[in-house]
Amino acid sequence: MQVVNAVLSDKIYYDDEIVLTYNINYPQFISNKCPKNLTKLNAFYKENAEIFEQYCRDTLFTEAVEQYHEMKENNFPFHPYEAIVEYKVTYLTCQFISLYFDKYIYTGGAHGNTVRHSDTWNLSTGRTMNISEYFPDKPNYIDEILSFIVDEITDQLKDPDLKGTYFETYPQDVYDTWNEDDFYLTPSGIVVYFQQYAIAPYSSGILEFLIPFKS
Repeated sequence: MQVVNAVLSDKIYYDDEIVLTYNINYPQFISNKCPKNLTKLNAFYKENAEIFEQYCRDTLFTEAVEQYHEMKENNFPFHPYEAIVEYKVTYLTCQFISLYFDKYIYTGGAHGNTVRHSDTWNLSTGRTMNISEYFPDKPNYIDEILSFIVDEITDQLKDPDLKGTYFETYPQDVYDTWNEDDFYLTPSGIVVYFQQYAIAPYSSGILEFLIPFKS
């Protein structure tokens, strides 16, 4: 199985100045041995990339031009808008493909924001999998996962150098912001992640927790 990177990118000008750049990466899967449903996946990710490109060219561009005029009228510097999509394939076999996308958008200010999205595909069925499918005999799997994560954070914070990595309210934040779609598969286990600001300051980024497969 090969993963070929495809890219949609452009620099858009207004009044002879760059007001928006975008760079959208997306995967295309190639295999002679396991072609089942790969065409579906490739079309899906290509379409998603094209939809986001259109959003950049329409919505983001319009917003960038509006801010460009506002900054110029008030004699403030204008910082071009930016959109970047990167992905990482974390599990790749003829049976399962798991990957995540980080979508970064900058619209001025001190920094931009990144949102992560992930998919785990069962190539036999051509559909994405739910995290519950990995815990078929555990009806309370959510409580077990979240308890595991809270304990993991508590252990991490025993290191004084990690003070401030999480909000002080992290035990409740973990439960309040848990999203069952925010996971991906690796050869070692399932990684559950939390979006920026969910359980920690911006500087901590997107936080990940590995739930190992039992041997």
